[in-house]
Amino acid sequence: MPLCLGLQAKAQESLFVCYGRVAPEHIQGFDMVILEPGHYKEEEIALFKKNNEKVIGYVSCTEVNLEAPYYEEVSDFVLGANDNWDSHYLDVSMEECRSVLLQYFHSVLAKGFDGLFLDTLDNASQWGPLFRIQSGLFDLIRATTQLKNDIILLQNGGLWNMEFFGPLTRGVLVESVVTAFDFQKGTYELASKEQAIKQIKRLKAVKKKFKKEIYIVEYTQSARVKTMVERIIPKDFNVFVANIDLNQNPKFE
Repeated sequence: MPLCLGLQAKAQESLFVCYGRVAPEHIQGFDMVILEPGHYKEEEIALFKKNNEKVIGYVSCTEVNLEAPYYEEVSDFVLGANDNWDSHYLDVSMEECRSVLLQYFHSVLAKGFDGLFLDTLDNASQWGPLFRIQSGLFDLIRATTQLKNDIILLQNGGLWNMEFFGPLTRGVLVESVVTAFDFQKGTYELASKEQAIKQIKRLKAVKKKFKKEIYIVEYTQSARVKTMVERIIPKDFNVFVANIDLNQNPKFE
């Protein structure tokens, strides 16, 4: 089943995210809608835009999966596998690899999207597997800002270098502030109290310094944990609670 994430934390701010196909006429009244571009034609994007404030397309900046329409063009730049998500890391330090990605990003914008949701940025952090090609990611993002006038960029993560990302993006989405998921055990867990407090404090500082809207996605199957998360996350953050597989409407027990 498709991933369909909807949140409306308060009347004046709302987010809808869907990586599967959803009927455009059913999505109305959101400030920002994030979609998987491959599922829609230009006229469908136009309908999303008619009924919502901004519509942006999902793109991965440092990974590619086998189903991506440009996979063959970047297959020579694959560095290894991310088994958690069945995808492959990309060597974005190579200009030819960045060129292919930018062509794809441009094709997404050509459908009428207002901007892009930039995923997999954290692979290039000092703790990530692509740290050594961090400068290549920066080159890619700089070039992306030039693809469209007034382009809206929403970053997934990227807190490790807000001095770079901050001036270029509209908002920040962060996953798993209060919750955690152990991929080896396949179990939902909670972050430590100290870790959660530290991350929330950090996000408050980012919001204040860079004037960013903050979006948080948490993972659980527990209705009790869902309620706890919604109580802990600051009211001026937007929070959505989902199941880890992200391929269906979340269910809680």
